[in-house]
Parts: sequence; structure tokens; C-alpha cells
Amino acid sequence: MMNRDRITRGRSYTESQTRLGLPLQSAFVFGSLSVLLAIVGFLKFLLGGIIVVGGLITFGLGLLGLIIFWVMIILAVFLTIMAWFRPDYRLPFISNLTDRMI
Repeated sequence: MMNRDRITRGRSYTESQTRLGLPLQSAFVFGSLSVLLAIVGFLKFLLGGIIVVGGLITFGLGLLGLIIFWVMIILAVFLTIMAWFRPDYRLPFISNLTDRMI
């Protein structure tokens, strides 16, 4: 279907099949990245108080947390664009997990 048809019509006219795969894929991806970001933040809080190497550990874990945060932002934008242009887009490893769950 061409893009102008997708813009003028609602999503309910494009396909009648319910799509549970995309929300489950995003839940797996962003849920696991959020848990990883929380663990990094907790370790930064715990290990940042060490007197000798606390600054270095805080800097390293802060940099890791920042990288995880920006990966989440870029991935959210990319997956939003891919879901708009290709509604049947599947992530390589995560889609296998969601297929087993459904």
C-alpha cells in the first residue's frame, strides 16, 4: 500500500489482523534496557562511596548509564519509524522470544 493511502486511511483499514508482536517486542527491549539502566544506577550509587576509587567507578558507570540511555532513545526513534513504514517489522532475536510466548 502506498504511503498516501496509509495517511488518508486509518490503521483499521490496512489489515484486520491483530498485532501483538510489536508491543511485546518493545516491552522486551525497553524493559530489559530499563532494568539494566536501573542496575547500573544502583551500582553507581553503591560503589561511588568508596574512598580511593569511587570517582573512577562513578565516572565509568555514569558513562555506561549515559550510553544505555542514548541507545534507548535512538532505538525508540528507529523502531517508531520502522513500525510506521513497515508494520510487520521484526527485531532479529526478540521476535523469536515473542513468537514463543504468543
